[in-house]
Amino acid sequence: MDNKQISVREAFVFARKTYKNHYKLLIASMLTFFVSWVLLEVIVIAGEKLGFALWFIAHLAFFFVFAGLEAGFVQMSLVLVDGQEISYSSLFANLTSGWRFFLGQLLYLVICLVGLIFLVIPGFYWGTRYSMSGFCLVTKSTNPAISLRESVEISKNSLFSIFKLNIVITLLNLLGASFLGIGLLISVPISVLMKASAFRQLESYSIS
Repeated sequence: MDNKQISVREAFVFARKTYKNHYKLLIASMLTFFVSWVLLEVIVIAGEKLGFALWFIAHLAFFFVFAGLEAGFVQMSLVLVDGQEISYSSLFANLTSGWRFFLGQLLYLVICLVGLIFLVIPGFYWGTRYSMSGFCLVTKSTNPAISLRESVEISKNSLFSIFKLNIVITLLNLLGASFLGIGLLISVPISVLMKASAFRQLESYSIS
């Protein structure tokens, strides 16, 4: 029974207003992700003749740095939900824990893929249960495996609400991608802000 309701409308209203007030910083953060990806491609092309080992190391370093930026952006979104101010430097605050965030995302992806390969319904079910693991990893545990269990705990009795939230976020990003990808500069920050709002809503049930 879904007795811990998430207000998707409340999350969207918060995300829209917050984006409007901080759009320059949020867009700059998104462009930083894009620039880091471009730099990786440049390094890969330039280092093609240096062998597989350096190619592999370059990719691994990129994944860790990119995941660290993602963790920083998640943290920024939570700070905004809490009514505090952020700065561009906040995006880089979690770079040293990027490898943990990367492993957490990898575990989450594997779980979802296994569920989808064998039966579609378990994939969606596990994807919903563990979808807050990234936020748990940033705020609660430094262990990717433990963050998955924490996601299950905080999502208990809220699965349908979280599933609806994930559907809305997916549709929002598909819409953003349809505008030659440029719309992702709006849809991605709003999506993360919505999820941050939902995460704090779930936390409030645990506190009360």
